[in-house]
Amino acid sequence: MFMEYGQFLNIATIPTYQIHTYLVDPIYLQKYMKSAFPDERFKQMFLHALNENNAEQMLESLETLVSYVLKQMGGFHIDGWHVKSPIEG
Repeated sequence: MFMEYGQFLNIATIPTYQIHTYLVDPIYLQKYMKSAFPDERFKQMFLHALNENNAEQMLESLETLVSYVLKQMGGFHIDGWHVKSPIEG
């Protein structure tokens, strides 16, 4: 989710094992000449989900995070799909 949302925000790719450090360590930003993550709300929600110990609460945090990201990216509307080719019966 972080990678997809980061790509949507047009930020440079961060290796998976460095995501937490990228979000919390200003020395990392300076060392690798990176800009801070542009969406502070996502950052806080993501870190909260990472730090959650209770599996049920972690799932709730992830669901909230997914909903937030989908909304930021324009939403997901299952009823918005259209068949381009005619349906033959």
